[in-house]
Amino acid sequence: MTGTQVSQTRRSEFRSRVAGLPAVAAALLPFCLSAVLNSASAQTQAVPPPGSTLVATQTVSAGTAIQFTGLAGNAPYRLTCHGVQVGTNNVHVELQVGEGSAPSWETASSYWVAAAANNSSGSAVASFDSQAAGGIWLDWSTGIMSNAGTALALFDILFADLAAAGYKKFNFTGALDNGSGNSNSTFGYGAWHGDTGAVTAVQLVPSSGTISGTCNLYQLAGA
Repeated sequence: MTGTQVSQTRRSEFRSRVAGLPAVAAALLPFCLSAVLNSASAQTQAVPPPGSTLVATQTVSAGTAIQFTGLAGNAPYRLTCHGVQVGTNNVHVELQVGEGSAPSWETASSYWVAAAANNSSGSAVASFDSQAAGGIWLDWSTGIMSNAGTALALFDILFADLAAAGYKKFNFTGALDNGSGNSNSTFGYGAWHGDTGAVTAVQLVPSSGTISGTCNLYQLAGA
């Protein structure tokens, strides 16, 4: 076989292989798409940011509180709550802290709050504050949470330095329906000022009646 014949044979083999590529690609396409979709789904579910750890999930139906105990260290935590409902109309949803292994819940009027809210009815943004609250108000300075069956509230709360000697800070945002049937958004800060001891627990409580909902507690990456 001459050199020219060898070259022609190789070109023919190359064309044959190239011609078969579309069929191979078509066969592989479903597997590639499946891998991409599965990866996207996994990334969508990976909240909050990568490196964080789900500590616990609590789902409560008509209970007295949504509680997380056994907390430790100074690394940041993130508490996300959804489907939150109250059994009584126009009450607060408050965040309170606990200390010790039991724990002992801090209910004295020594919580500080500095926050703001706006209203879907057109009301201007207004502030609410206190240095003598019985918990960190997540809704307003007076209880406004609606107990309607369709009133599903959500809250996002960031906190850290639970073991440090000092006043523990909590940043929060919220979305809720008030007792007048309007939607409210809230955002602000609160702290427990009763003492500077280590905090080992947090809870969401209504100012009266019952509470329902699901909360996920994450510990964020880092120290």
